[in-house]
Amino acid sequence: ADGSTSVSRLLPAKPQATKPQTAKHQTAKDDSQPATPWRVQVQRVQVNARELVFVDQSVKPAYHLKAMPLQLTLGPLDNVSGTPAVLDVTAKLGGYAALSVKGKVAPFGKRLAVDLNTHLNGYDMTDLTPYTGKFVGYQVQKGQLGVTSQMQLDGSKLSSHNTIDANNFYLGKDVPSKQAITAPV
Repeated sequence: ADGSTSVSRLLPAKPQATKPQTAKHQTAKDDSQPATPWRVQVQRVQVNARELVFVDQSVKPAYHLKAMPLQLTLGPLDNVSGTPAVLDVTAKLGGYAALSVKGKVAPFGKRLAVDLNTHLNGYDMTDLTPYTGKFVGYQVQKGQLGVTSQMQLDGSKLSSHNTIDANNFYLGKDVPSKQAITAPV
């Protein structure tokens, strides 16, 4: 695993730096017509997936998360107006843990703006063993995770209020890991 995401591989490659042109190779610039900016308008993006799989290969064993089913609605999007789009996501993580993400995103405004409310209820924490093994040095024996999060991003200013509930959380067997923290657990 190189630490990249699948999404980053979909984006265009960054252009290579080029040498400045010498005076004899420069062409005259036509300033008679101002460039018209592109306008992108999308009324609604809707995803209804029976199953969406996320895999993190940066941990061993790899972490697998299935969202089944997943419903996502986003819109309208307009790169000129910068009006926030409504986001609504619902899913069952692992087929049983209810996830809800609702709010507004403004990716095209003068400053990136996000206002989201997220709720997760009943996630089986044993699925997190690849992370607890790597960073804590133990498997998860049992536990249920609940998260409530309110997050606002305005440009570079982040405000977040989170509640994390770990019910009946117990660590299990040791996992050898050089990255595990040294802490009394």
